[in-house]
Amino acid sequence: MSIQNWKNKIIKGSQFNAFNYDQESLNHKVYPYGMVCLVVDDNTMIAVGSDPLSPRDFMDKNSANGFMIDLSIPPKTMLTMQGQKTVYYAKLVETNQEEENELELDFVFHSSDHLRYENGRHVSGPHGGAPRAVKVEANISGNEGYTVTMFNTDGGQAVVQMAPKQMKLVGADSEKIQLKGYGRDAMGASFADYGLTIYHDDGSIEKCILHMFDRNVDIEYLP
Repeated sequence: MSIQNWKNKIIKGSQFNAFNYDQESLNHKVYPYGMVCLVVDDNTMIAVGSDPLSPRDFMDKNSANGFMIDLSIPPKTMLTMQGQKTVYYAKLVETNQEEENELELDFVFHSSDHLRYENGRHVSGPHGGAPRAVKVEANISGNEGYTVTMFNTDGGQAVVQMAPKQMKLVGADSEKIQLKGYGRDAMGASFADYGLTIYHDDGSIEKCILHMFDRNVDIEYLP
């Protein structure tokens, strides 16, 4: 997954899997000295300053908190404990963990048409009518989170268009709910290649966007 897929996404504290110290930033007002890190790929990582705590204590304290890349801080290229990396810095975001844990999703969103985006660029749609249905329910495998299934409902018949994907909650606020796949299916394919953003107004669903992270494709399902 590229760094673009992480921008504007909620990162859980438990996802940080490394740490680093940057001696050059010891007295810097913007870049932190001690930090916890999420290695994105061979060239990139996301970091959060841990000062005044040690990285280990910071990870223990913030494992359940949410973070987002701080786009106001320019990324910095540095030699880290994991090699030469371009480091993007993240910040703590306010989340209501109690509300997230109690959130129940069980609905079918009927879409009249959809738009397709590739690499952030609109490439097709609307299609003058292309009915689909997005079903979100409690995880049918009995695991944490939810199951998301897509149906083609053209002609009044519901035909599975995207097989059920296991997802869990990664972010929620007054405007949207974000789900992201985890684990693998019976054939070994990663559910993490998929995500769903549900836009709502006081609980009334306005639209859903299916994310296919491995292809950098988004499908926006319209009401």
